[in-house]
Amino acid sequence: MKRILVLMACFLLFQAISISHAVTIESQKVLLDISEDGSVKWTVTFEYPEYTSKSDYFVLSTISDVSVTGEQGRLDCDVRKSDLGTSIVCDNIHEKKITYSFAAQRMVKPGRTVKMFSYSFPITDIINRFEVTAKLPLASGIIEKEKLEGTGLKPFSPENGEEGSDGRRIYVKWVFNNPTLGKAIGISVIYEPVFEFVEIVIIAITVVVILIMIFSVLFFKRRGAVKDVLPVLNEPERKVMEMVLKSKGSIDQRNIVRELDYSKSKISRTIQSLEQRGLIKTTKRGRSNKITLAFKKGRKEKKS
Repeated sequence: MKRILVLMACFLLFQAISISHAVTIESQKVLLDISEDGSVKWTVTFEYPEYTSKSDYFVLSTISDVSVTGEQGRLDCDVRKSDLGTSIVCDNIHEKKITYSFAAQRMVKPGRTVKMFSYSFPITDIINRFEVTAKLPLASGIIEKEKLEGTGLKPFSPENGEEGSDGRRIYVKWVFNNPTLGKAIGISVIYEPVFEFVEIVIIAITVVVILIMIFSVLFFKRRGAVKDVLPVLNEPERKVMEMVLKSKGSIDQRNIVRELDYSKSKISRTIQSLEQRGLIKTTKRGRSNKITLAFKKGRKEKKS
């Protein structure tokens, strides 16, 4: 722990020397995609008010899978490792928007069930808007305040962070407007698994089985309904239903009129009667109607 503090102090001292050369950044967005194994995929996006010829980023960790892209495509940048961490330096460029992406290992403090991610971001440039989003691993949630009572810790810090979800994973987002040059912004989030992986698999399999059973029951009920209803229909109704079934469940009313030896008015009354019974549906199409089954046919009806 002391070594980390010493390294941080050295880094801040180095950055303080370079503050006089600070440039203005319109916005800096950091997305921290935390994995279950404790590694973190970083995506850092800089937007400059004007085109810049140089950009760099430093992280207090050994990193891999480095990629830097600008609006014109991928950039050729240098990756420089030191005892303090890793620098990515891009020279001789002409970009207004630059995105750094890389993976960093062992950035999560492990626990038996509870884990904590924390990091301090030195502000070495003038930034109008600084944004950090920490996305938790799948099936993980932010720890409840009650579980941290008496520890002095918070579920996430700073507490002005906004908790949200993308539909699959929970995240915390912090926004800082005009952060103080020369200071550092420290963020942290404590999380724990919501479900074990095995429990998720069991739940998923159970849901799939239930859905299959429901659809099977509905399928056989519908198939039986078609077979049972045809004998009780009168002759015009039965002939209309047979034509709809043979036409793969959809037919133009004009085709029914041409095929059957009935008047247009009788066909219309027959179709209206079948629709009222919930066997077919009619949809206006031009000067005619499209006649469709009120339900999907089973495989045996397709053969008839």
